Amino acid sequence: MSKLHFDFQFRSGEMSNVDLPVEVRGLRETTTPAQEKQRGLTLIQRSSVSRSVDVDPGVYWVTARLPSGHELSARVAVQSGRDVTVVLKPDPEDVSSNEDRELSHFIGGVSLSTPWPELDAADPDAVWGDLQSLGGETLDMRLRAFQGNLIGRAYVEQDPASWSHTARREGDGVTFEVPGRDAVQWLQLVQRGHPPLNVMLPAYGQSDCQVAVLRRESEAEGVPITWTVEVYPQNRVAHALLRYRDRGDLEQAAAAATSPAMDGENLLAGKARDPIGAVIGAYSLLRFGHLDRLHDWTGNLMRRFPELPDGAAIQGEHFARLGKHAQALDAFLALKDRGLPLFTDGLAFALQRLDLYLQATTETEAVFSPELLRRAGALRHRFERWSPWVNFGGTTLSFTGFDPALPDAKPFTHELGLVAGMDLTLFLP
Repeated sequence: MSKLHFDFQFRSGEMSNVDLPVEVRGLRETTTPAQEKQRGLTLIQRSSVSRSVDVDPGVYWVTARLPSGHELSARVAVQSGRDVTVVLKPDPEDVSSNEDRELSHFIGGVSLSTPWPELDAADPDAVWGDLQSLGGETLDMRLRAFQGNLIGRAYVEQDPASWSHTARREGDGVTFEVPGRDAVQWLQLVQRGHPPLNVMLPAYGQSDCQVAVLRRESEAEGVPITWTVEVYPQNRVAHALLRYRDRGDLEQAAAAATSPAMDGENLLAGKARDPIGAVIGAYSLLRFGHLDRLHDWTGNLMRRFPELPDGAAIQGEHFARLGKHAQALDAFLALKDRGLPLFTDGLAFALQRLDLYLQATTETEAVFSPELLRRAGALRHRFERWSPWVNFGGTTLSFTGFDPALPDAKPFTHELGLVAGMDLTLFLP
């Protein structure tokens, strides 16, 4: 028996150190050259770059499928009793031209996929008015910042100036850093002619995030460009995990969720705690049904971060999966005092469980007191304010509306000069 070790070789150390999933497939004596070329080989084991795999002597294909869709692979021959380190690196034609953008190139940003209505191509000026333009393209937009509890309407608009010192041009867009706080944060992107887009930010406590505001081309001829938002959690494995889920690559997402870098107990221990990484890992373990890996750290997540809505949603769903429905409802009810979850999973879990518990049956009446059901009904009613406008197809929670407490799909038609916030055109060429 021998061991296969794995090593990523990218241009940047940041990308090389991300603990992404790998697959080991073996060649049999009956494997034909055509089968080997197509890699229709026997799966030996799924692992991650940080974990070695025990193999018998033989010939193996090792593959890492990245969140971007790129694939790194290597063929390796293993002799008895000799360990081998498999080096995985991108093909020359896939190498990122900019080392600083390598992480975005191979992992990408977390998708929001929130659609905007197209502008009237016949008369775009009637919608956009006299806006700033650059090279003939409309670029005027504002970025607003908020923090607090939307459900309880205990929130305030913040000055996003603290984000501007990290803002920089990246290709056709702008990126900046958002530091974590002990409060829920979200941003709003305002463009004339489009519903303002609100995006919950995966930045809390010691977990920061990066935001990119990017150009989105319209397919309609004569329609000005529009802009959208991508978010990048600080924890790069958590970031990759969300991207795998965005792409529908559930095999890779499930493997990433079990990476040592996503161990919830470790993420919540010590001084360098990462609650957002723990949240992303917990949602994925719940989605994939790996309850044995959650142990009791979902309770720690809820208790240690009392302002983090997702801790309550995760604890509630975990209790529900264990059949502890009274405790589950009690945890979900804590969302009233915490606010909207940062991730779509949290709101989806809460809505599904509240709908289930509010179905009047002899069984539910035996489990829940009338007072608990009354509070559950009131919370479910409050969620109805946002749920029609939430994009449940994305992983990070997003919704439309200029007033984030009263969301809608109305395009913004007022003068942007009257809107407080950061003018992103200052950072574009």
